Amino acid sequence: MSIESNIFRMYQFTEAEQTEFYRDYSEVRKDPGMAIKLAIFTGFVGGHHFYMKRIWAGLASVVFCWTFIPLIEGLIEAIFLPQLVRELNEEEAVRIANSINLSRQLRNPGQFVQSQAGPGAPMERVIIKEIVKIPCKYCGSLVENTAQSCSQCGGSLQ
Repeated sequence: MSIESNIFRMYQFTEAEQTEFYRDYSEVRKDPGMAIKLAIFTGFVGGHHFYMKRIWAGLASVVFCWTFIPLIEGLIEAIFLPQLVRELNEEEAVRIANSINLSRQLRNPGQFVQSQAGPGAPMERVIIKEIVKIPCKYCGSLVENTAQSCSQCGGSLQ
């Protein structure tokens, strides 16, 4: 089942909302085949990194292109790119769906979403919570901005 059909079922989008979703999603959706081609043919300068919105990795590839390390990395990463592209597309789809759902809730405050369990089932309220994560200055892993210390290295975030 595609990510689109899962989102439409989960958020119960109307036809107009589905059209809006497809319009926005088609602008940001990445093609796995294109990512693989870029990794193979332009991997030595990080073309696939720029395509996947990983600007810093792309810049590092450009800086170190004379070492041939980015070329080897690009060829190896071509194997894993279909899964990485799928994950990036899912993140973008959920972001767009949340945006559409939020605008629906702002247009109709207090509206509840009918559960997938069927008629007579209790109603569910959709709660959207944004979690902001920041990189740890010691190890670089992402931690919630409300945390006092990094869960990976234990470094203080103050």
